[in-house]
Amino acid sequence: MSFDEDLRGTLTHGPWSPTDGECGSQRLMLSCHAPQGEFLSVSATGAAFTGYPVDDLLQRNLLDLAHPSDRDRLQQALAKLADDTESACEYRLRRQDGTVSLVGFHGVRGAGDSPVIACVTYDNAQTQQLREHLLDSGIVLDQLQVLADIGTWQLDFRRGEMVWSEHMYRMTDTPIGMPVSMSYLVSLIRPDHREAFRSGWQSALSGAAFEDEFPLRSGSSEVWLQFKVDVSFDVHLKPRMAFGIAWNITGRRTNERALRIADSLFDALDGVAITDPDLRILRVNEAFTRITGYASHEIIGCRPDVLDFVAASDPSVRILDEIPQRLRDNPSWHGEWFSRHKCGHRYPAWITVTKVTDPSGRLSNYVFCLSDASDYRAAETRIHQLAFFDELTGLPNRRHMTDRLKEAVTRCVRLGTVGAMLFIDIDNFKALNDTKGRSTGDRVLALVAQRFRECLRESDTIARIGGDEFIVILQDLEGVPGAAADRAEAVAQKLLTAISEPLPLDSERHYLSASIGISLFHAEQADHEVVLKEADTAMYEAKRAGRNRYRFFLPAMQQALKARLQVETGLRWAMSAGELELYYQPKVDDRRQVIAAEALIRWRHPERGLVAPGEFIPIAEESDMICELGAWVLESACRQMVAWTGDEKAGKLGMAVNVSARQFYARDFVKSVADTLDRHGVDAQRLELELTETLVMRDSAEAVGRMHQLKRLGIRLAMDDFGSGYSSLNYLKRLPFDEVKIDRGFVQGIEAQSCDAVIVSNVIQLCSMLGMSVIAEGVETDAQYRLLTDLGCRRFQGYLFGRPAPAQVIEARLSQPFV
Repeated sequence: MSFDEDLRGTLTHGPWSPTDGECGSQRLMLSCHAPQGEFLSVSATGAAFTGYPVDDLLQRNLLDLAHPSDRDRLQQALAKLADDTESACEYRLRRQDGTVSLVGFHGVRGAGDSPVIACVTYDNAQTQQLREHLLDSGIVLDQLQVLADIGTWQLDFRRGEMVWSEHMYRMTDTPIGMPVSMSYLVSLIRPDHREAFRSGWQSALSGAAFEDEFPLRSGSSEVWLQFKVDVSFDVHLKPRMAFGIAWNITGRRTNERALRIADSLFDALDGVAITDPDLRILRVNEAFTRITGYASHEIIGCRPDVLDFVAASDPSVRILDEIPQRLRDNPSWHGEWFSRHKCGHRYPAWITVTKVTDPSGRLSNYVFCLSDASDYRAAETRIHQLAFFDELTGLPNRRHMTDRLKEAVTRCVRLGTVGAMLFIDIDNFKALNDTKGRSTGDRVLALVAQRFRECLRESDTIARIGGDEFIVILQDLEGVPGAAADRAEAVAQKLLTAISEPLPLDSERHYLSASIGISLFHAEQADHEVVLKEADTAMYEAKRAGRNRYRFFLPAMQQALKARLQVETGLRWAMSAGELELYYQPKVDDRRQVIAAEALIRWRHPERGLVAPGEFIPIAEESDMICELGAWVLESACRQMVAWTGDEKAGKLGMAVNVSARQFYARDFVKSVADTLDRHGVDAQRLELELTETLVMRDSAEAVGRMHQLKRLGIRLAMDDFGSGYSSLNYLKRLPFDEVKIDRGFVQGIEAQSCDAVIVSNVIQLCSMLGMSVIAEGVETDAQYRLLTDLGCRRFQGYLFGRPAPAQVIEARLSQPFV
């Protein structure tokens, strides 16, 4: 009876007896708890075998008695009883005296929480020695399989059992001792290879040889195994046993893959040629033949000098003369050379030469790596062009201009001459771009650049530094600033004349002008950054002077620019520091009663006091700050209207707020106004927005659309300074204004000039016919007030009725008529 059969019979044929034993085997009967195997009861003979008293054993567990190397195996058998009713394994038991015996564990778990009934079978001395010998042989075999990285398995067709060696379990990352089958083995094979394995297995079952390689899942990774299977048959030619061996060839497959990649890289990389120590070519790849034009059979056996390699820096230096010296102390060397193609043309090539030595250190080969640098050089030229030249006009760009300006300044200092920089900005170019399109604008810039080039000497520099801005650098003009200024002025005039000539644009002609700023540089003014800044300042002065002209830089310009920057910086700080406040100027009716107030921003500077609006409003209008200021004014005006709500008279006042062009045409202007009114809960009918006629004439279609949106909110609209620009009665008819403010210029002259009175009278009558109210601003005398009243004007604003003042002043005057 086998060991397993003896054990199985013991468990099957109870009741168990402590003295029961036969066939040379004894049994340790016990009950225990899984998963540690704590003893609940134990037979006396079994306790005697362990050398421990029964009471002592009951304080221990099965794992305590197991050999440390076998505890995992016993632990797995005990753990299996958590799910199964039966479990068995072999392990080495260590007695109290330290000796070790091979034993068998067989446990059975009852229903529910019943304890495990277990039998530990141990053999007599002779059987024990035999088993230990077999165990040692198995250990040796397993160790050999580990060293060879080989796993084995066998399949008994009669019993339907499959057995794996321990290393087979390890290679597939399968728990040792887990029941396995042919189906399980197939499930480990990668899905795309399973059909091939099944086909090979069927061939083996037919008596054919089966040997092949397959990828298997091994935990989270993959392992390649080479299988060889042999099937034995009984006398009836039916399969009896199958024996399989599996070699782990993962490393070999990895190496083969690396070799395939290396081989493909040899053909995929740049040109490669391998030579012997005498520089005779042994092998070339396809890229080498493509680059050089020589077929492999034409070049093998030749030396690389057939390609006529010469140094890019010195054509007299040849590559073969350089190799021995360059590689004497270095494993490789590279450089740029010119090579001759089989067709005869030369091309730039980047070459790397590497020496290869054998294990003894002797030179065995040279490896030449060759790449055609033609595209690289072309790209380098293109990059240089893009980095230093304007793509549209071909002129030097800002970066290149800066380098040339530095050179020109240095040259003037060295030679004691005077040079000049001209900063050119095309006037109103944005309007051309917006109306004709960018493609037309680009054509204009290219034509203008060509005209400017024709006005200059070969030694002069013209650059386009961005948009519609150009720079001209004139060097070596004269030895004294006066004469140099005359020559710079003459060039500036030539440039203005050139750009003023009509430009043919398709079937139309377009006329342009430019503003030019001029700055001189010499030994006493040799800072190129200062020169550029001065020319820029002078150019803006030319624009402020009316455009289509030039201006020389004067120190006073710099002072004015510095003052503007100080105001701009201070204004940005004032917005966050709470230095801004609103003053209110009353609007009155023909009884001189206050009916509304105009909100006017004031800046209370901590050092300068009250800054005049005329000093900071124009600066804000040239930047986006005017939008922030406008939003602040509207917010503060609404806040004041809320504060006046509880006052019987002030709560009925209308509030007028000026709107700048930038603010009006901002994308979200109407929404921001609506949000501000909603946020403060202000009646929109009390708010009046004053728009200048210049603002609405800039883009009448868009202006009308926005005005109607504002009107739908309930907001009143007033045309401010009517008559100060190119007023059009047609615009007045089309635009949805509620009120027209007659410009103070007509009011000031109404006493002395009868034509002003006629104009004011006609405006009042026309507005009355169009359903618009009229208010005269700038009224300063009683005589003006009476004349305006006689002409039919019923609303007034001016110093006669009150200067702009804080809110509390307006509140104090509300109940008092102006006399």
